[in-house]
Amino acid sequence: MLHVAKQLVHVGKQVEEGDPKTEASDASIALDRSTVAALRAHAVRQKQEKLAWGEGWADSGRIFTQEDGGPPETGLGE
Repeated sequence: MLHVAKQLVHVGKQVEEGDPKTEASDASIALDRSTVAALRAHAVRQKQEKLAWGEGWADSGRIFTQEDGGPPETGLGE
């Protein structure tokens, strides 16, 4: 199961983290075996990246990050 606890929202050129907008968005989602396997493989790769970056790793606590652990790019520019 995956539980949606937070969402990222574009506010102008900034990205802000907040709670899901609606109760329906605050949901648990059943994941199939292949999705769970893909997420586990991603976690292994991410741990390897964390070791490679050492002190430079930005521990954002997110599942999907930049290669240095920082939050994902917004694609909105500066």
